[in-house]
Amino acid sequence: MFVSRLQQLGRHFPKTPKNLELPPVRVAVTGAAGQIGAFLCNFIAQGRMFGPYQKVILQLLELPQAEKVLQGLVMELKDGAYPCIADIIPATDALVAFKDADVVVMVGARPRGPGMERADLLTANAKIFQAQGEAINQVAKKTVKVAVVGNPANTNALICSHYAPTIPKANFSALTRLDENRAYSQLADKMGTHIDNLNNVIIWGNHSATQFPDTFHATANGKPLRQVVNDDAYLDGPFLSKV
Repeated sequence: MFVSRLQQLGRHFPKTPKNLELPPVRVAVTGAAGQIGAFLCNFIAQGRMFGPYQKVILQLLELPQAEKVLQGLVMELKDGAYPCIADIIPATDALVAFKDADVVVMVGARPRGPGMERADLLTANAKIFQAQGEAINQVAKKTVKVAVVGNPANTNALICSHYAPTIPKANFSALTRLDENRAYSQLADKMGTHIDNLNNVIIWGNHSATQFPDTFHATANGKPLRQVVNDDAYLDGPFLSKV
């Protein structure tokens, strides 16, 4: 009785109407088996990136030493039986993972280890993003869109784009959304309002201590934010340090 009831209910995922079927989007994710990458892959599989009716081919890149963990992620995604997934291609070779990619989300990067200076981190990641930029240049679609998540995101994006000269520079983006979100939440708390009422807070520079959270173009309920806050000492001091 219980099984037949489940069969009647069917899967809770929407099936793609025939008139909305489009060619699958090839999405490459680096560092796919890490904590962030694995969550991201499930979100993409659920249709949160391209919508519930757009099928995707997930091309998942990991280091050779993480291959078993990557296979576990593939099993987890298959267990989800996501209708949006057209295929899953696990890889430890960037030339395989980036082949004909429409979108590349670069989550994987070298984290700062004990005793590492920022210069050491930049040097280590420069080699990674040089190699991956060259691979994107060689095998991805020339219209590919690349979002760099791994820090230092802006520098990594610059290096990656430099070594992919046949891909338009405008197709590379660096993700500093964390800093933007943090700025919005701090301002909303300060003003006792909701973040929906705030607009045009800008983060200039890299994801580092050199960034500048810009409130000079921001608005609160359509009014200049700095006038509404009316506390330049806070906006030019504790707010910047907190973000």
